[in-house]
Amino acid sequence: MSPLKATVNCDMGEGFSLYTISDDEVLMKTIHLANIACGFHTSDFAIMNKTVQWAKENSVLVGAHPSLPDRQGFGRREMIMKPEELISCFVYQVGALCGFLQRHDLVLNHVTRAAVSVCKKFSTVDHQVAFLGLAGTVHQRAAKDIDVKFIPGSYS
Repeated sequence: MSPLKATVNCDMGEGFSLYTISDDEVLMKTIHLANIACGFHTSDFAIMNKTVQWAKENSVLVGAHPSLPDRQGFGRREMIMKPEELISCFVYQVGALCGFLQRHDLVLNHVTRAAVSVCKKFSTVDHQVAFLGLAGTVHQRAAKDIDVKFIPGSYS
């Protein structure tokens, strides 16, 4: 019987300045994919930079975890936004994370919980950014519809 193989992903970088939610430095040693908060629901420039650095030190692939601009509600409250406004909101956040990835000589591996079309905006001829979403749902269908690599994941 072969051992069970799974890719472990985790939301990371959720804190502000001196305040952290979890011990990301230690947790980073146990995962394969890090979904790094991009600043609109939590995180800031110092936290993003540190989290990307820990990912590099532990050979963890980095993904962007953008959200609605809702710090008080942790990105969970319903908001009405035009589609183009929502895409711009996500491009802005993913772009911020990409700056830290470049600083540490890493590339964006995936985007999670966001508009799947944002993956195309950050993909290049040499590197396709994947969309991490729930298997068998509209997430997977949307990725397939626009030919974006899909990574099945789960959320708790």
